[in-house]
Amino acid sequence: MESPLGDLQIPVKTVLAAELRPEYDVVLLTCKAYDLDSALDALMPVMAGGCAVVPLLNGIAHLRRLDERFGYANVLGGTCAIQATLRSDGVIHHASTLQRLLFGERDGSTSTRARAFA
Repeated sequence: MESPLGDLQIPVKTVLAAELRPEYDVVLLTCKAYDLDSALDALMPVMAGGCAVVPLLNGIAHLRRLDERFGYANVLGGTCAIQATLRSDGVIHHASTLQRLLFGERDGSTSTRARAFA
């Protein structure tokens, strides 16, 4: 990753849907709208262990679908802002110092799981 805040290299660990197990506390859901259904299907094994989902998607229409699949209590609210692109050589280019991730319980309460994730 190249960034005005400092460059870094970290190894990529790819986890395939077939490898998912109920051992995660929190999953960041960051798919495109056209992939939402398949992403929700892929997350089903993870949700069996009480995992929380933090959706970082455009709009809010997805929340109803997430609630229906995973239950309101398992879906946090989330939004992010960053200016980044993926170059053809695989380098993520972070174009500015903008980097914000906001998340939490949708009822406005402060929870142990949100604090732990933070």
